[in-house]
Amino acid sequence: MAVARTTEAPDKSSGPGPWLVHAATATSFLLLSWVFLTGFTDPFGLGRRYIGGGEPVFWSNHLWWFHHAVVELGRSPLILDHIFHPFEIRAYEAILPLFTCIPLVHLFGPVAAYNLYVILSFALSGYGMFLLARRLTGDQAAALLAGLVFCLFPKHFGHALGHLHIFSLHFIPFILLFFYRMCDEARWREVLLFSLFMALNALTSWTLAIMAGLFCGLHLLLNARRLDWGRLAPRLTVGAAFCLILILPGLRGILSLRRNYSTATFGVEESITYSADLIAFFTPSFLHPFWGRFFRPFTETFSGNLTEATVYLGLPVFILAGAAWAWRLPDRERLVRMLWITAGAFLLLSLGPILQVAGQRTFTDAGITIALPGALAPFLPVFDMIRTPNRYVIMAMTAFALLVGFAVAGLRLRLAQRPGLAAGATAGLAGLIVLDFAVKMHTTEPHPVPAFYHDIARDPDRLAHLELPVIRSPLEREDRRGWAMVWQYEFQKTHGNPLVGGYFNRVNPYHRDWMMADPVLAFLYSGGEDIFQIRPVASPLGYLRERHGIGHVVLHHTLLDPARSRELERYLLSGGEAGLIHRGEDALVLATRPYPMDHDAIPSLHLRLGAGWYELELWDGIPTRWMENEAEVVVYLEEPMRVILELSAESFGGPNLLVIEAGGHEAASFELEPHFTTHRMELELPEGESVLSLRLPQGGRRPADVLDDSADTRILGAAVRHLQIGPVAGDQGQ
Repeated sequence: MAVARTTEAPDKSSGPGPWLVHAATATSFLLLSWVFLTGFTDPFGLGRRYIGGGEPVFWSNHLWWFHHAVVELGRSPLILDHIFHPFEIRAYEAILPLFTCIPLVHLFGPVAAYNLYVILSFALSGYGMFLLARRLTGDQAAALLAGLVFCLFPKHFGHALGHLHIFSLHFIPFILLFFYRMCDEARWREVLLFSLFMALNALTSWTLAIMAGLFCGLHLLLNARRLDWGRLAPRLTVGAAFCLILILPGLRGILSLRRNYSTATFGVEESITYSADLIAFFTPSFLHPFWGRFFRPFTETFSGNLTEATVYLGLPVFILAGAAWAWRLPDRERLVRMLWITAGAFLLLSLGPILQVAGQRTFTDAGITIALPGALAPFLPVFDMIRTPNRYVIMAMTAFALLVGFAVAGLRLRLAQRPGLAAGATAGLAGLIVLDFAVKMHTTEPHPVPAFYHDIARDPDRLAHLELPVIRSPLEREDRRGWAMVWQYEFQKTHGNPLVGGYFNRVNPYHRDWMMADPVLAFLYSGGEDIFQIRPVASPLGYLRERHGIGHVVLHHTLLDPARSRELERYLLSGGEAGLIHRGEDALVLATRPYPMDHDAIPSLHLRLGAGWYELELWDGIPTRWMENEAEVVVYLEEPMRVILELSAESFGGPNLLVIEAGGHEAASFELEPHFTTHRMELELPEGESVLSLRLPQGGRRPADVLDDSADTRILGAAVRHLQIGPVAGDQGQ
C-alpha cells in the first residue's frame, strides 16, 4: 500500500485562487522574516549592517571571493586560495549559495547580498513548510502555522547569527514534499525532483543533507511494508545516480578535506561539548527580547557556545505536538506516530554521547555518566561528519512543525461548524507561537576600511598579505578577541590579495602548525621568544617575500598589547629592506622588498611546542613553562641531521624521572631535582617533522594537594626553560 493513502488528505479549504494564495503566503513569510531578522532599527539598511555578528563577515568575504574569482579573475572559485596562503583548500560547504549570490554581490555588494540571502532563506523555509504541511493536512490555515514554526524556531535564529550553511533550511521542506509524493506514486517526476532538492541541499550544507537523508530513511523503514518497492527501488537507484552527479563539485571538496585534515570530524569529547542539554529543550532562547535575559543564567550553564546551545522547542509547539494525537485527522494516526518517532529519534541524537542536565554530566556521588546512542556517532562513517550533535534538533523541529500542522487541522475540523471560533483559535495559536519565538536579532556594522588598503590594492604584484595578529593568533588582546577575523575579512574585499591565515575551523590547526614550523612566521604568530630560542633571520621582511610570497605586512596596534606590538615592530624593521606605507596609532603598514636569499642564513632546523604544555610564565624575566605528565616538542629539519638537545628543568614537589622518547623509542632519561639543572643529549633525526616526547613515568602533582596555601589544581610535572636544539659539530648548521 502506498504512503499516500495514509498521509494525504484532500484540500477542503476554500477561498481565493491558488496563485493569489501562493503569492500572499510567500510575501507574508518574506515580510515576517525581514522584520524578525532586521528589527525596526534599520530595516532598509541591508548594506550598512550585517544580520548577526562575527561570522557573517566570513561568509560575506566568501561571497566577495566567488564574485571576484568568476567575474573579475575569470577562474574557478572552488579553490579557496584567497585565505590560508599558501594552502589551496577546495570549497566544499555552501557552494550553491555562494554561486547563486554572485548577481546579488554584483548589484548590491557583499554585505547587502549576504543579508538578502538570509532573509530569502528564512522566507523560503516558511513557505516550503507551508506547501508540505498543506499537502499532508489539507488545511491551508494549519499549514501556515506549520510554516510559522519552521521559519521562526529559536535554533534557526541562533544559527542566523553566522552559520550560513546551517540556517539555510529552505530545501528541507521541498525534499520532504517530493519524498512523500515519490512514496505515494513512485513516478519519475517526483523521484527526480526529490533527488534534485537533495543535491541542492547537499551543495548548501552537508550536515543538513545527511540529516534530511536520515529523516527520509527512517520514514522509508517505518513504511517498508506499505511501499511498492517493485516500482520505487529502480527509480530510487536512478535518482541517487542523478543526485551524485549533481553534487560532485562539493563531494570532491569534502572528500579532500576528510583525506587531508583529521579535524574534518570531531572526537567524543568535542561531541560532548556541542551536544544538547536536556534542560535546554525547555529553556527559551537568549535572543528573546522579553525573557531571554532572565533565562541567560540557565543557558550559560549549557556546554558549547550560546548559538549551539540554543535548542528550545517552544512550549506552545510542544503542547500542540502532543495534541496532534488527541485531535488527529482521520486516517492520519500512522503519520503522526511516525513524526513523533522521528522527533524523538533526532532529539535523542542531539543529546550526543552522554546525558547532560543543566550542565551536569555526572550523577550521584559515584560520578555516574549515562551513555546515549550518540556515543557511537563519532566512530561511524557519515555520522562522524555531524560535528555538533545539537544540530539534530533542526530535524526534530521539522517533525514538530508538521505535528503542529496536524494539531491545528484536527482542531479546525472539530470546530468546522463554528468557523468564527476556528479562525479565532487559529489566530490565537499563531500569536502564541510568534510571542514564544520572538527574537531581538544581533546586527553588526562593517568595520571601516582604512585608506592605506586602497593604496595596497593598486600594487600590481598582487602578492600575499600578512596582518598581525594573524587570525586566531594567541597574541590578540583578550578585550578585542575575534576582531582580527572581522577586520581582516573586511579589508581583504578592498585590497584583494591572498591572506596568510583564515577562519576555517577544520583547517585552522594545520595552518597554525605550518606557521609554527617556520622561524619568522612562528615569531610573528606567537609574539616573541618562548622557552626555546629562535635564530634570527637577517631580513625578516625580505625572507617573507622571497620564501612565502608576502608583499605587505600590517601590524594592528589596537589589537595587540603595547609591549607585544613594540616587540613585533622592532623585529620587522630589524633587517631594513622595507617600504613604509603607513605609520599611525592604529597600524604600521610595510611593503616587503626583494632580498637575495643566498646571503641570508635561513635556518634548516626549527622547533615548536606540541601538546602537554601550560601557558608561558616569566620567572624573574626568564620564559618558563610547566609541563604535565607528558609534553611534546616538534622538530623540523630540512635534511637528516644529528642534533644536540639541551634543556634546563626542575621537578615539582621532589625528585622525578624525565624520559625522552624519539620515534616512539626511549632515547635518554634524566633525574630531575626540585631546582633547575641542565641536561644534554644527542639524537639522530630524519628529514621533516619529528615528535620528541618528554615523559614523567612517576607523574606530576597538584599544588593544591601538597601546598596548604595553593588552590592550583593543575598537574605539574616539570618546569622547563632554555630548551635548545642544534646540530652536532660537523653536521649541517642551524
